[in-house]
Amino acid sequence: MIKRALCVMTLCLLFTLWTAGSVIPSLAKDEKLLLSCFSRYAETEIFGVKKSDYPLFSAQLSAFFRHETDDPSVQAFPFHDYEVTHLFDVRHLMDGIRRFAFICLAGAVPVLACTVFLYRRRRFSLLPGFIAFLLLAAAVILYAVLDFNRLFYLLHELLFTNDLWLLNPQTDLLIALMPEGMFMFLARRVLYCLLPLLMLMGIICGISPKYAQPRQ
Repeated sequence: MIKRALCVMTLCLLFTLWTAGSVIPSLAKDEKLLLSCFSRYAETEIFGVKKSDYPLFSAQLSAFFRHETDDPSVQAFPFHDYEVTHLFDVRHLMDGIRRFAFICLAGAVPVLACTVFLYRRRRFSLLPGFIAFLLLAAAVILYAVLDFNRLFYLLHELLFTNDLWLLNPQTDLLIALMPEGMFMFLARRVLYCLLPLLMLMGIICGISPKYAQPRQ
């Protein structure tokens, strides 16, 4: 029973990571989304950057993350060298997340095959594994809600090999343009994108007890 539940939980986790890993890089490439975020969260007045300038930044940064240019700066408002270096680190990270998503999808194939094999041998409910996955996901979400600052800090320490992400909103345009509130909004956006997948997995696992009797 535990092995079956673990198999289902792993499958749900891999599909969720694949979906999230596909969504996250696409957010950085979405010019309209970046513009909306800048308009809502950016505080760039002290740098002489007005809201009317935000379309320039959204166009340049989205093109940078799409690998259409290697210059993330708007000509009239250049970033510092260390900000540019950090943006290259972020682009490299986005590329890595995309590759990680495909690895998760590839890993889900044998786990799905194992789950189907176990299910064909003896029909069983998928709910225990799905519930275990939901508990794991709920723990992560709860931690993010209660202490997003700490999680944000830990993720940066884990994902970057330098401290160039430690920017000052009083002196560094990049962090004034993209403050922490923007990342909280994007995190919710990723979660909303996951909801259809979670609902589909919940429906499949929810109807499985009906067919959980051993095959005759």
